[in-house]
Amino acid sequence: MRALTLPVALLIAALVVIGTPANLKNSTLRPNKQAVQAEVPRKEPTAIRQEKAPTEQQAVVEPEAVRVEAPVPQTPLTDHEQWMQAAGISPADWIAVDYIISHESGWRPTVANSEGCVGLGQRCPASLLLADCPDLDPVCQLKAFSKYAVNRYGSWQGAYSAWASQRWW
Repeated sequence: MRALTLPVALLIAALVVIGTPANLKNSTLRPNKQAVQAEVPRKEPTAIRQEKAPTEQQAVVEPEAVRVEAPVPQTPLTDHEQWMQAAGISPADWIAVDYIISHESGWRPTVANSEGCVGLGQRCPASLLLADCPDLDPVCQLKAFSKYAVNRYGSWQGAYSAWASQRWW
């Protein structure tokens, strides 16, 4: 025989001692004083139950598909990325720009070599870069080197390919 839960067992015991509700209406039978009386919590039928309107503190939750997206980390841009962004260089070209500038000057805007080349992209002679960017501002230099990359190689990607194959641009 299957074990019954305590509330169900108490209900059955009470019905055995006092009878069924139908019998009680038409009967003068009184419960035995020694019988165990159990109170069964009354539940409202679901069709009759009225839902309370949500308060300001409660949120109405509608069932719908939940889509969870991983948060995109918002790391601050490096100085080089800020310079490229300010110069109007597409983020798609940043890797190529970074590769060339890192190899040419190490991202030092005022660096000059022994041959008289100067700036981030090592423009020779220095007077050509100084005519466009007299204060050697890095954003100004990147704009000037972008023109050079597009005019000579078609794009920063083309400039990268040339630099990778011949070690200069």
